[in-house]
Amino acid sequence: MHPFWDTVLRPILTLLRPDTIVEIGVENGKTTEKLLAFCTETGAALHGIDPLPLIDEQKWKEQWGETWTLHTGKSLDVLPHVPGFDALLIDGDHNWYTVFHELQLMQRHAEQHDRMPIVFLHDIDAPYGRRDRYDDPKSIPADARQPWERSDINGLNPTVCHAVREGGPHNGVRTAVEDFLLERSDRYAFFEIRGFFGLGILVPYARFARHPSLRNLLTDLSPSALLQAHMEQLEQDRMLRIPCADHLDRSLREQHALREECDTLAGTIEQLLAEQARYVESMHALEHLTQTRSWRWTAWLRHIGAFVTRHS
Repeated sequence: MHPFWDTVLRPILTLLRPDTIVEIGVENGKTTEKLLAFCTETGAALHGIDPLPLIDEQKWKEQWGETWTLHTGKSLDVLPHVPGFDALLIDGDHNWYTVFHELQLMQRHAEQHDRMPIVFLHDIDAPYGRRDRYDDPKSIPADARQPWERSDINGLNPTVCHAVREGGPHNGVRTAVEDFLLERSDRYAFFEIRGFFGLGILVPYARFARHPSLRNLLTDLSPSALLQAHMEQLEQDRMLRIPCADHLDRSLREQHALREECDTLAGTIEQLLAEQARYVESMHALEHLTQTRSWRWTAWLRHIGAFVTRHS
């Protein structure tokens, strides 16, 4: 979600000034770090939720202190226990069941705390807008889980578990949002931003009354039909290039690892050559010693020493 920070997320959050933000899907912390900097500036608090965050938790806690609370667990287990929040970022397990129930929990939470958060949802477009992705397929109830396989989607994410087919009921992030809105279209406005797999924004209508300029900001972010079609074409082209970029990135990493291995091997060879040089020098010194007069004169002492050693 971090590509949307400067152009979408930060302007909206700056306008709304939330007291508490929840981020589902910390992963490597690219968005988290931007959120924490924002919270430090504004005095807000951030709660991160991720079952397997790819960060140094202790180091981050030392750096950000009480501004940040990390909840290590699945969102559907953790979200009910997070204090009242004003903004929710959803970028975790990209499948219908998880996202739909995250939104359900958000709604119940909002009613309990009398706070209607704005919600940002990543990956509402291809490849996961209409196709489930499962970080842990066994955690999804069988009747809500699509037939799946571990394979790529047009070269993307080849090691990930994906629904075999695209489209149909209960399949994908966008479908989850649409199903959530079926009975709540009078409560929320839905905006979408194209590019970088798509960003959806759910805004409670009550927010517009408190922040009249919010609608203008979101309207400015909504492109015309012609521009949207152009952006969709750019996104399709970008997605086709991602596998090539990933392949190039892997090749560069492999070359870097090979270079490091060669450097290590060169250092080992240099050490061996140095040891060989010392050995040759020692052999030359020994050879010179055996040619001296004192070596020949003391030969009888060495014979006696060897005889004593053998018979002692």
